[in-house]
Amino acid sequence: MNDYNIIGIDLAKNIMHLVQVNKTGKKVAHKKLKRDELLHYLSSIDKDTIVAMEACSGCNYWSQAISKLGLQVKLMKTKDVKVYAKSKQKNDYNDGLAICKAAMDPELKVVRAKGREDQDISFLHKSRMNTIKDRVQRTNSLMSSLYEFGYVTKLSKSVFCIECANEVTQAYEEHRLSERIHSILLRDCNEIKELCEKEKYLDKLIAACNKQNKKAVKLQKIMGIGPINASCLSIAPVETYPTPRDFSASLGLVPRQNTSGDKVYLGSITKQGDRYARTMLIQAGRSIAMRARVVKEPKDKLLQWAQKKFAEKKPFNVICVGLANKLARIAYSVIINGTEYEAI
Repeated sequence: MNDYNIIGIDLAKNIMHLVQVNKTGKKVAHKKLKRDELLHYLSSIDKDTIVAMEACSGCNYWSQAISKLGLQVKLMKTKDVKVYAKSKQKNDYNDGLAICKAAMDPELKVVRAKGREDQDISFLHKSRMNTIKDRVQRTNSLMSSLYEFGYVTKLSKSVFCIECANEVTQAYEEHRLSERIHSILLRDCNEIKELCEKEKYLDKLIAACNKQNKKAVKLQKIMGIGPINASCLSIAPVETYPTPRDFSASLGLVPRQNTSGDKVYLGSITKQGDRYARTMLIQAGRSIAMRARVVKEPKDKLLQWAQKKFAEKKPFNVICVGLANKLARIAYSVIINGTEYEAI
């Protein structure tokens, strides 16, 4: 038990494959365990052992359970582990060995495991994202169906999802729909209505959770950061990043680089990391940019910066992304330093 210090676990639903390596990275043992045998086996190993896993489905549960055994858990991104797996054939034991090798890399970024409270909040955002996605898909489908029958709505998508039943009835009264199609489309309208109600319900739950979260309370004082963004940023692993720039880069809000020698070429943003958090921050930046267009002589630094970029004839979307970048850095400072946002 003392001749190795890392165990790599290839997680699965029922059968786990474990690979053990020593301090030099040499494989010394491998094992196959059933799901209900894993914790019993890990409880008997040396407490100095590092248990490494990929940050995939189920990793947060196993991280919490293994940490209770007094073992150190190391989670890594799947794309980082794949680099170490390319030299060998694809099988479960080789995947476990690649996890061990990745865990030995001191430069590799470690993923922070979520606790139960963070998992709950993360699930609320996941459910909200899926609800919005379903609502938009069903709304677009309904609008296109009406268009196929010659009825073109004059409402915006946001209003149409609320008034869709009236629009369907209007199309029926204009004899554009048969009674059969009318009844089916009304069912679709009811489903869209339920999705809208679910979205509002999730927004209320998220806002209620923010009241019990000190980080979220401080984040909501930042211009452009509402309850959704505050909740999303409150569970972000900002503590794992040494600087605000690194945190912003982890969200994909920095330009893509193509550098050779002393020549630096910057492109569009990388769009890496958490897509949901990045989208929400860009929406926050858009709200600030729209406000900067109408406010005269603002005192807030964010509004002043936006107005300066508008004066320089920068594209609107570029300004929104730039504001999102600034918001990510401000949120980092508020969380790490425990300070409050100062507008002036």
